[in-house]
Amino acid sequence: MKFSDFSKSDLIKLGIAGGAVLIAIILLLLNWNNLFGRPVNNEVAFFQIARDYGINFRRPIGPANPMNPKSIHNTLTYKFADLKGQLFIVQYPNDPAAAPQIIYRTDGIRARPPAWVVKLRQIGDPCKEALTMASMRGRWMLRHWLRVARAPAMINTQVTGIVALAQSNRVLLAQRQRQGLFAPNALKKIESLVIRFTKAPGDALKDPNRQKLARRIMAAGRDYANRLQARRDKIVATEVDSIDALLSSNQQNRIATAMNRFLARFN
Repeated sequence: MKFSDFSKSDLIKLGIAGGAVLIAIILLLLNWNNLFGRPVNNEVAFFQIARDYGINFRRPIGPANPMNPKSIHNTLTYKFADLKGQLFIVQYPNDPAAAPQIIYRTDGIRARPPAWVVKLRQIGDPCKEALTMASMRGRWMLRHWLRVARAPAMINTQVTGIVALAQSNRVLLAQRQRQGLFAPNALKKIESLVIRFTKAPGDALKDPNRQKLARRIMAAGRDYANRLQARRDKIVATEVDSIDALLSSNQQNRIATAMNRFLARFN
């Protein structure tokens, strides 16, 4: 059969059929991993990591610095991980006064623009965005922005006092967390779930009951970490507002212009 033997309606039907096949192929390629590769799931992986220290905890363990099984610095870490992030529950078995430390990370999740850039842009004020980034990165960056603003020595002196107060508040928050005084009920909930998880029988990845407990631990850990981060953010916001109030509009504009140029590279 020659091409010329096809009628116009036949060609239309062939075109529709060909388009349908093309769409099916595209959908198959887009969902290949879900259908034939690693399935998208809500499984939670579990790892248990022990870290021991020597007699001198500042030096590595070796012949001259044997392991100290009673060191208060020894840690036992429970690590839970899913597709959203990783939760670390760090315990100090030899230090009954130290509460478990809850750390949640999404470091392995790539995004464009990066999550920290998105968070800064949500502030909506380029000058405060710059000062917030400086608060997170260190005093050297704050000095940089103050040079950009052409701030006089008097402002630099006042900023030093504001930064010192913010650092004191951070230290106090860290102490409360280490002592278990920050969100104690939420912390006790996590500890209770971890005990149930570690005592439950079955494979940590395959047993439905242990997986259910692991998901509850992940959710509770994320909630605790978010509450802790919100408190840290409040300290930063107070610091930034205090510094911003010292600057004139021209100084704020100089910082804002430089900050917009800096963040433009991530768009």
